[in-house]
Amino acid sequence: MSGAIINDVPKFQAPNPLVHTHAIRVNSDDDSHTLLIPFSLKGLTSYFNVRKPTTAERDDYHKYTRYELTSEEPKWDHSTDEYQEIRERMVNYKGEVVNVDSQNLPSDFSIFWVKIKYRAKH
Repeated sequence: MSGAIINDVPKFQAPNPLVHTHAIRVNSDDDSHTLLIPFSLKGLTSYFNVRKPTTAERDDYHKYTRYELTSEEPKWDHSTDEYQEIRERMVNYKGEVVNVDSQNLPSDFSIFWVKIKYRAKH
């Protein structure tokens, strides 16, 4: 997996919106930098603006930090039921996480659990 973290919840819908809410966060290939790509909204669609690199940017690519947003593995198969099956093994009918046993997950999947505690600013 590329390691990109995609937070697709619009800031106005987040209980505690932060700078990384409604954004893509990714580390550089050498983990020396973190890139934050904020999303915008057009109706209900989240997006971010992109453009084609200039000739100078393309020719001087070695001057820029490289960020990998895609991954070779796992192979994309839009018709797979694998993600549905993983979710069904992890949650009950209410959507509550009930089973986080890594034995139930395919070998090419990694799950990272992060507990974040927000503190009010004084």
